[in-house]
Amino acid sequence: MEKVLMITYFFPPLGGSGVQRTLKFAKYLGEFGWQPVVLTKKQKQQWYKAYDETLAAEIPPHLEVFRAYSFEGLVSRCLRLGERLGGKRWAEKLQGLIAVPDFAVFAIPGLFLRARRIIKRDGIEIVFTSSPPPSIHLAGILLKLFSRVKWVADYRDPWTQNPYYRPVSGFHDQINHWLERKAHHFADGIVLINAGNQKRLVEKFGIPPEKTTVIPNGYDEQDFRDRDGFPPRFSNGKFNLVYTGSFYRDYTPEPLFLALKKLFSERPDLRTRFHFHLAGPLEGMIDQIRKMAKESGVEENLEFHGNLDHRDSLRLIAQADLLLLFSWSGIGEEACVPAKTYEYLRVGKPILGILPRGDCADLIEKSGKGYAVTPREIDSLKALILQQFEKWKRGDPTGGNNQELLRPYERKTLTRQIARVFAEVLGKPGK
Repeated sequence: MEKVLMITYFFPPLGGSGVQRTLKFAKYLGEFGWQPVVLTKKQKQQWYKAYDETLAAEIPPHLEVFRAYSFEGLVSRCLRLGERLGGKRWAEKLQGLIAVPDFAVFAIPGLFLRARRIIKRDGIEIVFTSSPPPSIHLAGILLKLFSRVKWVADYRDPWTQNPYYRPVSGFHDQINHWLERKAHHFADGIVLINAGNQKRLVEKFGIPPEKTTVIPNGYDEQDFRDRDGFPPRFSNGKFNLVYTGSFYRDYTPEPLFLALKKLFSERPDLRTRFHFHLAGPLEGMIDQIRKMAKESGVEENLEFHGNLDHRDSLRLIAQADLLLLFSWSGIGEEACVPAKTYEYLRVGKPILGILPRGDCADLIEKSGKGYAVTPREIDSLKALILQQFEKWKRGDPTGGNNQELLRPYERKTLTRQIARVFAEVLGKPGK
């Protein structure tokens, strides 16, 4: 059985959607003739709040997981000292100047040195790195140069084509683009999560299309095997809207609040019939969300569940009467499909996407389980919410999903695809 070294910044016990991609690959690669070895950084709970023991429990007992030392803690302590001496603004500016391409760069020396030892010990011929953060691909470049391995770079999000890419200066922008070009040059295979990201990468950097492969995110059927144990719906007698995930300054639940405000103004009798559930790492946004809800008069309809582990997150979406999806407006908006979309589709409950037109909207509508409107279409949003409420009130069935549409997004199927990429890069037959 061939071995592959998988290097990732995020891995259980950390939680979140980004963790799951590498975890699920590692979980199922053995079925396709590959023995994964995982290398990540040492984690400290105070550093990252999204810990998820349910994902940690999915690490196969035979999987070797190595955790390398990172200089991030040392650098953070120096910056905190600088903050006390020179002020917070000075410390933040210094961090932006030295952390290129991002703060995770201080984990690369430890990851690189540990990876070389593992490669030499096990005779590993191929390395897989998964970003974000983009710094993780620096380990791939170094290992390609100094260990002569084959390398596959996985981009869960774009690097410089990311809507949240904010270099602190033109010089830093040049460094990032230079590093990204080097990564594309040295990588033997490049994996992206959608065709839109693939197209932009090929056109901007002149990468041969055959060097790239699209492997989307997906859902793990095993996560739903005990779905029957989930309550079918909430017991509060209300129409329950559910959103799990994050919000950022570029996208918020404000369009939903405005639509509910208009609906309740026209139908005051409905004000007590709706309940909106929010779950995710929202600590930095809660005050802003509460303010929006208060201004729209819907704060009494809002409930925060905090950051749930994966199991409880699935339980929450399984109980929903209407699942909500939000996404940003900006670079790459047409190609963005939030990772949670596939689990939403697998649950089979109605979905309402409040997002730009593009791949995600098309997927939702093609599934036959949902609708999509842009954030500016408040009247259409209001009408769709009312339509779904009336269906719920009549007791129209909401379960079921499009199995033919979903099958390509099952994690085991996606793992077969990454196994084929590894085999092609090494010039060996794949399963």
